[in-house]
This record gives sequence, structure tokens and C-alpha cells, in this order.
Amino acid sequence: MKNISTLILLFLGTIFTTNAQENIQGLSDLFSDSYARDTVPFEEGEELDNPWRTVKKVSLYGGGSLFGLVTGDNELEEGTSPSGSLGINFATKRIQGSLYYSYNGRQTVEVTNLSQLGNSLMNPNLGGQSLTFGMTARVKDYFGLNWSIRIADNLWQIDDETTVDASPMVFKLGGYYSPFIFNKERLNDNELILLLGLHYVNRSILGDFRNQDVNIEGLKVNDTGYNGFDISANAFLNSVHMFVQVSLNGDDDIIIPGYTGTQVVFGINVTGNLINLKKPKEKVE
Repeated sequence: MKNISTLILLFLGTIFTTNAQENIQGLSDLFSDSYARDTVPFEEGEELDNPWRTVKKVSLYGGGSLFGLVTGDNELEEGTSPSGSLGINFATKRIQGSLYYSYNGRQTVEVTNLSQLGNSLMNPNLGGQSLTFGMTARVKDYFGLNWSIRIADNLWQIDDETTVDASPMVFKLGGYYSPFIFNKERLNDNELILLLGLHYVNRSILGDFRNQDVNIEGLKVNDTGYNGFDISANAFLNSVHMFVQVSLNGDDDIIIPGYTGTQVVFGINVTGNLINLKKPKEKVE
């Protein structure tokens, strides 16, 4: 039953565009009670055991495919269509980092009104070509610093005749606070972490979008960036991350539905190991 629930959550995670495709298990481990007990201060002369710089674990995850039309014209580049994603997760005793790249086909996003613009600013389409990179450092047992950047390569269809190269980017800088400590041994070996987050956020649009005047519903769109703050409550259960986020954004001279003011976002991330194959223990005679 547990495996079936995990598969359902994984399927839902592939449908909804979330904050990032990062190794959830690794991030929750950083704030776990057992992790804190195993972390020792750095002492002079212990270069190989530097808790900040010495990488202890590297994970590679993702998948993809490459289709080639054998019977087609070999000169057509469209005959080959790569798709998929690749993620790299690394960890020291104090830092957790994730780099995630999606190399699916370039996405065309319809942005013909201000509501669609607000959605693209708050939740960029990462399903095509996109890059996500972020790091979290645990400074104290209950406090950590975090930054992340997400950037997508899209084509924005402004109207029936205008399509603009646009790369929406979201940069976050802030921290997490862990109010409770859950003992893994008392939860049947399940990892449960609760984190409260506060981040400064800059949302901007790169690409050719910045080289020309773009008008949506008769209003010129700001190409210098949109600033705000995100307040979030996060629950990590093994490889599942559930969160609610409240975004506080200014008007920036234009009222954008779905962005301006106070916005609420619910989300779920599922990334981790579904099945572990372990070598069976040898019987002791």
C-alpha cells in the first residue's frame, strides 16, 4: 500500500509544475535529528573532514529518450527529438545542493492577457528547456540559509501575430527555521521535517523580451524585474515535500492578476528513491 501511494504521488508530481526538481530526501536529511548528532565542528588540521566543503554524497537521477526517424529525410533536424531531464544532488555535512536540467522541446506559452502573465511570473513553465540550481546550508540545528534560481527557455505568444523569445527567471534568497525535532527512531524509521521559510524573491524576464517593447492588453510590461517576499510552511516526509506558500508582491505600476498583492500557492514535490535494492544479509551459522 505504501509503494502504491508513493507511485500515485510521483505521478501527480509529474503533472504539476513545482518549485524545483530536487532530491527531497537529501534536503530533509539536512535538517534531521540524526543528521545533527552526526555533524561535528570543523577543527584545524582536519582538511578531509571539513563539514562545509568536503562532499560526502553525490546522487544522479533523471531519465530521457532519443527518437530518430530512420525512414525520414536525414537532412531534417526534426527527425531527431531528444527529451528528458537530468539532476545532480550533492551534500556535505552542512550544505545540500541540487542542479536540475530539463532538455525537452521548447515550450510555447500563451501570454495574451495580464492573468496569463501573472501565472508565468509566479509559476514559469519548466516543462521544456529549463535549469534549476539551489543550495541550502544548515547554520544551526534549527536554522538554515537557502538560495535558488530557476530559469526557463520559452516562446511567449503575445497575440496571433507576435511570438517573443522569453526566459522567465525566479531568484530566491532567504532561510528556513525548524521549530520541532522529530526522532526518526520513534517514527518507524520515517523522516518527518517541518520548516518555516522566508525568502526575498526577484522575478524577471530575460531573452529577446527585454530588447523590445511588449504590450499586453494595451499596457507596457516591465522588463526590469518584479520584487516580493515568499513566506512558506513546508512538510517533508521521506521523499515527499508538501508546502503552502504566501507571496507578497508589489504593484510595480501595473496590477497583474495572479501576481500583484497577496497570492497563495499549494504544491507538492516528489523526488527520491522509490525502490532500494540491497544486498541480502548473510546468514550466521
